[in-house]
Amino acid sequence: CGTRVNPKTGRHKKVYLCIACLKTGFREEMHIDHIDPCGSLRSADDVAPFLERLTCEDSSNYQLLHKACHQEKTNQGRK
Repeated sequence: CGTRVNPKTGRHKKVYLCIACLKTGFREEMHIDHIDPCGSLRSADDVAPFLERLTCEDSSNYQLLHKACHQEKTNQGRK
């Protein structure tokens, strides 16, 4: 979504837009989120469907979120 000066290095660095809070962040502050959850890994039976869904999806099924926004979405989905 553009560039911003990294306060640690003083150099311009790419920033990305979080879809949840609409604020920008550097790559290391972001997570790639499945818009529709992949499922859980609570048992061994969950592994194969989880991996299939994780690796065989169209990129339109993903969104960028800050780590904290991703955790909040995950926690709300578990309720």
